[in-house]
Amino acid sequence: MTQRTTVTELVALDDETRERLEALILKIEELANFYCDAGPPMPGSALESDFKVLTTQTTVATIPVIGLNALDHLQMAARGVLRARQISAFSTFTLVRSAITAAGLGGWILAAETEKERQSRTLCVAYHEAKNNRTAARELVNNHAERDATPENEHYNARRASALSKIEQLNAQLDMIVADAVRIGVGDSPTAETIKKHIKEKPTDTEIIGVAAALVAPHAYYADFGAKSEIVLRWRTMSAHAHGLSWAARMSVVEATTDEGRQLSIWNPQGEDLLQGIQVAWDLLYGMTDRYIELMGRRPAAQDDVS
Repeated sequence: MTQRTTVTELVALDDETRERLEALILKIEELANFYCDAGPPMPGSALESDFKVLTTQTTVATIPVIGLNALDHLQMAARGVLRARQISAFSTFTLVRSAITAAGLGGWILAAETEKERQSRTLCVAYHEAKNNRTAARELVNNHAERDATPENEHYNARRASALSKIEQLNAQLDMIVADAVRIGVGDSPTAETIKKHIKEKPTDTEIIGVAAALVAPHAYYADFGAKSEIVLRWRTMSAHAHGLSWAARMSVVEATTDEGRQLSIWNPQGEDLLQGIQVAWDLLYGMTDRYIELMGRRPAAQDDVS
């Protein structure tokens, strides 16, 4: 709804948003401490089985990094708004979108219905991380030829040679990940179609987040359309803000007057929009963490709500 007020009144952070962001930071620190101190899985737990068959990457090595990634983005979003005492039109939502994406990825791994499916999703993430790293090195090598062995080219050629060595290492790592996938029965050979489908191809972010939504505890916020639809919708909205899409920007445009009485239109993102995105990220994070604790063989934790 378009409203007319002063610029000073518009950009000021409202008390409710400030208080909830301050409370969020404390919760983030608690959860970050958990991921830093969680330790190994309990003997006989579901996650301990990874160590018997996976030689490249385990769920226990993957989930804490994903969790801390999501928490770091949420913390920077909250602290940035509190320091500036206002919400930025684009960058704040970018951080929240990244938190939702990360928490969704962790939830996707842990929402697997079988041990093999969970392990294959862990390997899929590891494969695409290594592939991304290799692509960066390949682009450097493919776009820049080796130069004559002269003193002025020594640094250039050394960097290019290092990139070539990196490619070899990553090729070997990718082969080992595929070998792990064969070992757990994803396919009967490295060239099997099921290896391509479950390891070498990765679902879209929205597909991943939609699967992760199954771990989200019931909440009134999801009563109308269900957690999956609401969470994906919120992710798309955060993404639109992050990319500066016009339809998202227009959601935040209001008319105001300067102190001198001049009328103008400004971006004025609302605390409610930000908090909805944060709620989704937090719910995904908590669902992921609760399942992680369960699979680690530790006592499940009761959910806290930051809304």
